[in-house]
Formats: sequence, C-alpha cells, structure tokens
Amino acid sequence: MKNPVRSLSAIMLLLVLAASLACNVSGFGGTAPTATPLRPPETLIPPTEPPPPTVDVPTLAPSDTPVPTAAVTATPSEVTVTALGADVACRFGPASEYSIDGKLSEGNTTLALARNSAGAWIRIEHETHPRWNCWVKAEDVSVAGNLESVPVESAPASLVSMVEVELSPSKPTVPGCVFPYTLSVEFWITVNGPATVKFQRSLDNGNKAPLETQNFLSSGRFAFSDSYKIGSAGEHWFQVDVTSPNAMTGRGTSTAVCGP
Repeated sequence: MKNPVRSLSAIMLLLVLAASLACNVSGFGGTAPTATPLRPPETLIPPTEPPPPTVDVPTLAPSDTPVPTAAVTATPSEVTVTALGADVACRFGPASEYSIDGKLSEGNTTLALARNSAGAWIRIEHETHPRWNCWVKAEDVSVAGNLESVPVESAPASLVSMVEVELSPSKPTVPGCVFPYTLSVEFWITVNGPATVKFQRSLDNGNKAPLETQNFLSSGRFAFSDSYKIGSAGEHWFQVDVTSPNAMTGRGTSTAVCGP
C-alpha cells in the first residue's frame, strides 16, 4: 500500500510547477518584451545675453555761465515808393542824363529794388513792362521804410538804341545821265545814356571809312552829316555800323535815274 503523504506531496509539487510555467510562457512561444517608456523631448532654451554694463553718468553741477543761443537775423522790411502829386519819370539809369523809359503814375506804389550809392535814385519795376526796370529820383517819390536796407547797385551800361541813315534826294533824276552825282547824307545815333560809341561808315561801292569813336555825355539822338558821290544810275546805299557798346546797323538808300 502506497504512502498517502508522499502522494499528496508529489501532487502539490506538480501544481506549483504548472503555475510557474503558466506565468513565464507567452501565447507565441517567446518571452514577451517589456515596453520601455520614451524620454520626453528636451526643450531648448536660447542662451540669454548678459545685460550691458551700467555706466554711472555723473551729475553735473549747475553753472552760472549762460548757454549761448543762435543769433536770429531779422528780415528787413520791404521798402516801397509812391508817386505823389504827379507822374514821376522813370529813367534807364540813375541820373538825369539817362533816357526816360517809363513812369511811375501818380498814386501808384511799388517796391524799391535797389538804390545808387548816394541813395538819390531808386530802381523799381517798370510799370507797363514787368520784366524791365527803371530808376526814379528819390526826391520825387514818397519812401516808406528804411531805404538804407535796400541793396546798392551801379549804373547800367548805356546802349545805342537806334541808328538811322537818310540819303537825299531818295530818287534823283540825273540830267543827261552825267555822273558823278552828289547825294546828301544825314545819319543819327541814339543812346539811352552817357556812352562811348564806336562806329564805321561804308558805301555800296566797297569803300569804308576808318573806325570812329564818339563820346556822348547824355542820352539823346545825335546827328551827323556826310555826302556820297555816286558814279552811275541805279540803287546806292550808305551804311553806319555801330560796334560798341553794342552792335547795331543803319542804312539809307537812294535810286538814281537818268533824265533828259
């Protein structure tokens, strides 16, 4: 007869072994892996620059010396002139020797643009030609403002404004067609102020007189006389060429015909 205690021990041992195998064996015939948790990603923090060093600014003690300020230049007031009582002549330059180019009408007011060094003449804008200027005598107008604040200008250079030539007779009939025949010549040079004028006379036959110089002490129309002996019928001319202070030419013509 078997020992019941040994049989019971054997049965208990078998049960323990069976339970141990059931815990260690997976359904696919291998060891089940154990999941390893992943580490969370690291957050990158940019490096922080160190703050700039603090500089101690010394506090300056108040000074008794005043701080200079920029100088302010005052704008000069406008100076005006007004014609009172009558129209005022306006001349090419600052003297009575210059030609009258216009006027400042009675009661009209305009700006003073310049003055001569003595302050006796004032340049203004021409009343009827805005791009032109002319000069009025200071004593003939009423001045409002400080005339000394107006810039000083020199007198303008005088010019030849016209050259005229006339031959007489303009249509001569020469008896018997006898030549030479003498024509009378008159010519005029007009200047708008004191000027030194250089000019030359010339003829249609090619002859030219030497260059001449004439000093004019004031404005005006100045007359000259000459003559011209023509040698044939037909048209003839006498010419005056001004070369200084500006270029200008005048020519006169005459047509001679033969008579009985």
